[in-house]
Parts: sequence; structure tokens; C-alpha cells
Amino acid sequence: MLPIELTPCLQTLSNSLLHALQSHLHHPIEVPSWVANMDEPQRSKAIYRTRQYGSPNVLEAYVPHVTVGYDPSISRITSQWKVGKMNEWNNLYKQEREHCIDGVQGIALGMTSVGGTVLANSRMGYWHVGKVIII
Repeated sequence: MLPIELTPCLQTLSNSLLHALQSHLHHPIEVPSWVANMDEPQRSKAIYRTRQYGSPNVLEAYVPHVTVGYDPSISRITSQWKVGKMNEWNNLYKQEREHCIDGVQGIALGMTSVGGTVLANSRMGYWHVGKVIII
């Protein structure tokens, strides 16, 4: 997870990644149990975002972070496949990247549930990387 300030550039990055990777979601996607404790209409919106995009914390509910993960049971996930997907992403985001500058402070590793949602309080590790500029 990248603990950085939400900027228009970062929101664009998040939305671009969300749409570019949507076809790779592994179904069924389970709505996190904590969503049931939300008030309406936030609860219904969170359920929709989870089922549509894999997480309740995307689009207007985005809290700046990038979660990276994959399902090792899917046989097509090879090193070559991952490199191809990163190249695909780089091509999709090329125009936005030319105008975006944001800083990364660290990378966190956490446990995920069905569908890839990171579980609350599941941090397994955190690596401070200093000031890294994403351009």
C-alpha cells in the first residue's frame, strides 16, 4: 500500500488501473463483512463497487493506495503473462503518466480474502522506500 495524498493525478491512475484490470477479476467476489455496518446509501454503493470492481474502496471511495496481488491457482499467470500485463498497463497509462508526478513512501504487504480485498489489520510487512517519484 502506498500511503500518499489523494491528488487528481493519483485518482486518474487509480481509475485507469481499475478499468484496465477489471476483466482480470477472479469471481466470485465476496463483499467484505464490514460493509454491512455502513449506513445507506454508502452501503449499497460499496456493495456495487465491490461486485463491479472487486473492492468497495474505489472510484469516489478511493483511499490512496495500490494493492498488488495475484491468484497462484490460475495457470495462465506466468512471468511472461505478468510482464505482458505490465506492458499493456504502461501503454494504456502513457498519456496520463506524462503529466503525473506523485511520491511513494513505502510498500505494505497484507493478507487478502476472496476477490483480492485486503483484510483489515492484516499487514504482514512494510518497507519504507524513502522518497520515490512516480512520473
